[in-house]
Amino acid sequence: MLHTKAAETLRELFPFLNADELQRFQQGMPEGRSCALTGLSAIHPKLPYALRDHTVDEAFRPYLLELGARSIAAPFGGFKFTSGLEVPDEPAQDAEPEPTPGAEAAPLFFWYFFPLRNNILAWEATTGTGRATYFFRCDGPLEACVARITRGLALVNFRREPVYLPDSSLEQQPRYHRYAIGARKLPDLRALRAAYLGRAIHSSLENWLTQVVSLAG
Repeated sequence: MLHTKAAETLRELFPFLNADELQRFQQGMPEGRSCALTGLSAIHPKLPYALRDHTVDEAFRPYLLELGARSIAAPFGGFKFTSGLEVPDEPAQDAEPEPTPGAEAAPLFFWYFFPLRNNILAWEATTGTGRATYFFRCDGPLEACVARITRGLALVNFRREPVYLPDSSLEQQPRYHRYAIGARKLPDLRALRAAYLGRAIHSSLENWLTQVVSLAG
């Protein structure tokens, strides 16, 4: 049911794609993975612009434009299907609200990675009402780094708190204990937390830029 609804949403988002082009899009950007966006225009010239327009609202646009201007390579993008109870809002403080049973959410959750100078990756989720840009150290080939960070995020269902909370919070607070166990036992989650450099809050573009410069130069 969920997969069918999400597939229908993809067709609604990109009505200009014929069946073959839609299949190529799904093959080029499989659900749950991050892929370079450079190949989208080869599927259809409108696709990169439609993806941006449908996944980036006016509130997010200034932040993504700035990240795009700072990128040293083409960005990566990805999406996953949601049930309406997944990928909750990012908290303003160090406490994650529980999802509300029956709450409606967009059936697709989108994100972008921007390669920056000094081997740094910026991650921006443009759906799910995220309120910060996350920065990670990229040690090794770019595609491998993006894939590893995506796998780590997927292990915690793209929740933000398991990324940025210190070990003490994960260990001491019962609601986060499963993440503490995962961080010890799962190499991709352990690598995600080790690569995390910090986050820039979307309080205002000026304040966000100050944080970006501090974290990524």
